[in-house]
Amino acid sequence: MLALVYFVALPAISADLISADARRAFAEVDPFNPDNCPRLLWASFAFVNNMLPFAGCASHTWSTAVQMQFFLLAPLCLLLLRPKSPGFRVRVGWAAAATIAAVLGHRGHVMNRIQLWKLIPVPFYGPFTAETQAKMYYMWSASYLSLASHLGSMCLGVLAYLALSSTTSVRWLARSAIRQ
Repeated sequence: MLALVYFVALPAISADLISADARRAFAEVDPFNPDNCPRLLWASFAFVNNMLPFAGCASHTWSTAVQMQFFLLAPLCLLLLRPKSPGFRVRVGWAAAATIAAVLGHRGHVMNRIQLWKLIPVPFYGPFTAETQAKMYYMWSASYLSLASHLGSMCLGVLAYLALSSTTSVRWLARSAIRQ
């Protein structure tokens, strides 16, 4: 039942509530086009629809795809950091911090590549020239829909876990709470 709501009802409701101009803000192809459903629905079930342009009628599942990609890659990355050897938590902390720095660099690169400062105010709802539309789609896909753009916030969660699972930091937090 939940699959019907997620893959059929939400796109249909969104298609009626959002104007056609707003839906086409980033592309010529309407992302809620039901003709794309049979051809690209597999992308939602394979959790890769955030990598494909306008992946069918279930394009709203891009965030689930990002999370699944993270949960599939994170254990592999943790294995590379040798969990059984001493200093594992420190290596995870440094890897998470380096990933956050890389994400910030990636976002800066995306904004520099499209020269966002020349588009201000950002024309989210048109009218678009072909060049502006291409830049907006690139910004949308590279800095919002991709796994790379969300790794920073996910790694902040990893750092928070490392801090809160450490007895030293828990004692420090307890002392800070008592003082107040």
